[in-house]
Amino acid sequence: MRRIIGIGVTLLVLVAAVVVGMRHLVPEPDLGALIGAYRTRDGGVVVLTDLGDGCLGYDLPDGAYGSACGSDGVFADGEARVTADGSDVSIKAGGATVSATRVVAEAVPARFASGELDLAGELLVPPGEDVVPLAIMVQGSSASSALRVNWERHVLSAQGIATFAYDKRGTGLSDGQYTQDFDLLAADAAAAMAEARRLLGDRTGAAGFVGFSQGGWVGPYAATMVPADFVVVAYGMAVPPAEEERVTIMEQMAAAGHGEPVVETAGELASEAVALASRGFGEPWDGFSAITEAAEKEGWLGDLPEGSLTQAVSRFPMWITAMIWPFFDDQTSWYYPAEEVLRSLDLPQLWLLGELDESTPIGGTVEILEAMQVEGFPVTLQIFPGAGHGMVMKDAEGTRLNRVAEGYMARIVDFVTLQ
Repeated sequence: MRRIIGIGVTLLVLVAAVVVGMRHLVPEPDLGALIGAYRTRDGGVVVLTDLGDGCLGYDLPDGAYGSACGSDGVFADGEARVTADGSDVSIKAGGATVSATRVVAEAVPARFASGELDLAGELLVPPGEDVVPLAIMVQGSSASSALRVNWERHVLSAQGIATFAYDKRGTGLSDGQYTQDFDLLAADAAAAMAEARRLLGDRTGAAGFVGFSQGGWVGPYAATMVPADFVVVAYGMAVPPAEEERVTIMEQMAAAGHGEPVVETAGELASEAVALASRGFGEPWDGFSAITEAAEKEGWLGDLPEGSLTQAVSRFPMWITAMIWPFFDDQTSWYYPAEEVLRSLDLPQLWLLGELDESTPIGGTVEILEAMQVEGFPVTLQIFPGAGHGMVMKDAEGTRLNRVAEGYMARIVDFVTLQ
C-alpha cells in the first residue's frame, strides 16, 4: 500500500540517480499508437500498456499478464511474443495465441489545476452520444505514471465506461513533489473528478472513484470533498496505515516461524516506528531503541520484512535515521481515520479483496465492512480466494503467478454500470 521506504543512504544512491538520468537522455520508442484496448472475437478485452524503454505490458481476457520488449511492432520475452500495429494485436504466450482488434475510444488529454499545481490526466470516452458512467482512477502508492501503467482504465472504457486517469503530483507528467499525504492526494482526486465531469459534459452519468491499494484510502476521502455516486476499492484497507504496518509485520513474522511472544513484540516495534515517523524521528527514541536492542540479542531483528518502515529504520542507530529521515519522508498519513471516512459516505461501495494479500492483510478491513453491512450501509464485499496484493493469484506455495483473479475486472464493470 505504501511505497517501499529505502533508507540505505550511501553515495551509490546518488551515483544510481545520475546513471538513470543519463539513460533517459536517450529517446524511448514511441509506443503511443499501440497502447489501449483490443477486443477478441468472443468479446474479451486485451490491453497493451507502455512500460517504458521500448517494453509493452499486456493483459489478457483470462487474467494472464506479462511484458515484452522490442520495436517496429514486434516484442518478445522468452517464449512470449507480441505483434501489434495499432489496429490489431496478436499475443502468443503460455502456449496459446490471442488475437484482437482495436477498440475505438476517444482519448482526451487534460491539464488541470489542484491548488497551485498543474496535473496531467487523460479521459477515455466510449464512442457514441449516450450518457455513460464515469470512473476516476485513483492510483496506489507507486511513483510510476498512472497514464502509462494503469491497464484497468482501458478495460473499463472498452466496456462502455468513461475513465479519467491522472499522474499523481510528483509523478509522470504532473507537477509537484511525490507525497503520501492523503489530504493532498484526496484534493487532487477531487480536482480530477471536476475536470473529468467538465470534459465529458452532458454525457456524464453516475460518477465515482475507483481506488487501488493506497487509492482505497484516497478515493473514499475524495468522495467526501466532491459529489460522487459510488466508490470502488480494490485491494485497499479500512484501517489506518499505522495498523497496516503493525499487522503486516506481525503476520509476516508469524509466517517466518516465530512464536507469539516475538510476533507481539514485533508488532509493538512497528507501532513505535510509526509513532517516530509521524513526528519526524524526534526524541525520545527510548521505546524503539529498547525493543531493537533486545531483538538483536534474541536474534530476530534481521527477520523483519524487507521493505517495511520498521525494518528500514531498525538498521541504523536512531541518530542517523533522524538525520537522514527528512530526505525520505513522504508525509504519510499514518493515522488517517479510514473507518470514520467510510461511515460518513452515503453511497454504494464495492470492496474487492484478495484472500492472501501479503501487503494489506484483510482481517481488520473485513471486520469493519461486515459490521457496516449489518448496520445497513450499502457496502458490497467480495473476497477472491488465492489472490494476493494487486489481485494477483498465488500457487499452493504462495508464489505469485502472472495472472489476476478471474472475474476481478468484470465485477467492477458490472457494479459501475448498474449505478
